[in-house]
Amino acid sequence: MGGFDASVLLPVDWLMPAKSVKLYTDWAGEDEAGGLPSKWGRLYGIKFFEIFKTGKTDLDIEYANNDVSGSPDVFYTHGIYTAGYTYDGRVIGYFMGTDSEDLFFRLTHYLNKNIILGLQYDAEKSNLSSSHQPTIDRIQSDITLFAPKGWQLNAGYRYELTRNSPLPNNHIVFMQLTCDF
Repeated sequence: MGGFDASVLLPVDWLMPAKSVKLYTDWAGEDEAGGLPSKWGRLYGIKFFEIFKTGKTDLDIEYANNDVSGSPDVFYTHGIYTAGYTYDGRVIGYFMGTDSEDLFFRLTHYLNKNIILGLQYDAEKSNLSSSHQPTIDRIQSDITLFAPKGWQLNAGYRYELTRNSPLPNNHIVFMQLTCDF
């Protein structure tokens, strides 16, 4: 795989109720022997910093698509290594897998410098080159607590609603403890 990413940060406080906006993109393509990348997968994003100019709330929006017309299942697969870029059936990379698109929204609000509340929605559609297209809608709320000496606790709840898929709907409760040193 080969690719590039780019981003630009723009002050927009004179134009809209946000302090700044970051526009970004990430493109990756199949690296063919002796040539440049082709069969591109794309991610586009926009992040609004300090919406409502309170200094406390940010909004992220992303759209990703790795469906290559006429070439299904290009990403995270391999002709020789049949497991592709997976481990135990899970993709090593962007979680949506191959031949898929994903739309993501995340709102974060800082209660203070040590506590962040998060709310997000994610809509994933896979198997785009087929008439059978499973979808997963994910709704999540979480809280992040920053503690002294580099400790961080993140906990939350996510509901996954699946359609056109043998996978069940899921209720996921999670907690992550991190220490940066």
